[in-house]
Amino acid sequence: MATITDKISIIGISHRIMLEQRFVGRYSNANLKKEDEFPMLNRVRYMFRMQAPLRGRKLTIEFHMLLFMMRFLLDLERM
Repeated sequence: MATITDKISIIGISHRIMLEQRFVGRYSNANLKKEDEFPMLNRVRYMFRMQAPLRGRKLTIEFHMLLFMMRFLLDLERM
């Protein structure tokens, strides 16, 4: 697991990446009642987290610009 954190003005930003290896039960035949194969599978998990206080200092223009940039980038990915 790797975590990267940063703070922009009053907004806390965090990225977390996890690589997991798991044994997953599979049926080699549809007539079996219990899993008989357990292959090892890899999985990558990613989490993005952004926190802003609901009280305290006013939200600055930086926060609004950050939201605008994120929406713009997400719209580009959908094209």
